Amino acid sequence: MPPECSHAASKRSDHGDFATAVSSRRRRHHDVLFKTFWTWLTARLTSYVSVHAAATAAAIEPVAVTSAVVYRHGMGLPAPARQD
Repeated sequence: MPPECSHAASKRSDHGDFATAVSSRRRRHHDVLFKTFWTWLTARLTSYVSVHAAATAAAIEPVAVTSAVVYRHGMGLPAPARQD
């Protein structure tokens, strides 16, 4: 094999190692970026769900209590005593 061929092969090998190192750094950067985004998204969704679940529960509570009392009276059972 001529010397220039072996030199070209070693250059390719060096370039391949460099490309692998750059690719590895990019992959780590993307992993960190994804984890940061995932953390932010999880926090936003948790906040959204908790706020809207509380609002929905507050809106449904009077209807649920009234329906339960009407149902119990319909069955002939007395209303439960309040525990205030």
